[in-house]
Amino acid sequence: TDIIARLMANQLSGKFGQQALIENKPGANTAIGAEYVAKAPADGYTLLFSNDQTFVLNAVLFSKLSYNPTLDFAPVATAAYLPLTIAVSSNLPLSSMKELAAYTQARKGQLSYGSYGVGSQAHVMGEMFKKLTGTDLVHVAYKGSAPAVADVVGGQVLFTFPGIPTIQGFLKGGKLKVLALSGEKRNALLPEVPTF
Repeated sequence: TDIIARLMANQLSGKFGQQALIENKPGANTAIGAEYVAKAPADGYTLLFSNDQTFVLNAVLFSKLSYNPTLDFAPVATAAYLPLTIAVSSNLPLSSMKELAAYTQARKGQLSYGSYGVGSQAHVMGEMFKKLTGTDLVHVAYKGSAPAVADVVGGQVLFTFPGIPTIQGFLKGGKLKVLALSGEKRNALLPEVPTF
């Protein structure tokens, strides 16, 4: 989200003839940033650049929010569709989802996965993985995808679900492997990687 927001801010600055500033407000599964924008003056100078969890997942997962997903915001545009991957350390002897499932099933209760917050897409996807594979993994919630990815590279957690832009450097450096990605078809950036 941050990478795409910065690209968009550069374009907006040129179009409006004034500097567009990005102020990250992480936490609470994007609710902190959403509340900040919802309470800002409705003068068009404060925009929320977020992913779908702000309006879809949070409304389903949390009984009370500090903002109203349907009344406090006016949608402007969809900036990108970004598939999420399942990434593991290159040091592991894994090259497919089938191998990952067998690996986790053989080590029930001994492994963990990382997400970028309770209720995030990565958290939900990790819980779906556990249910579909009958494994027992510990969920570790991080303050963003970058620290989760760093701990996958370092071996503190088994996997996480980052977007491709977040991990391109790690892929080029041979530190991570992507076993699968979300979406209906393969992605041009990782054409050898199958979908979930």
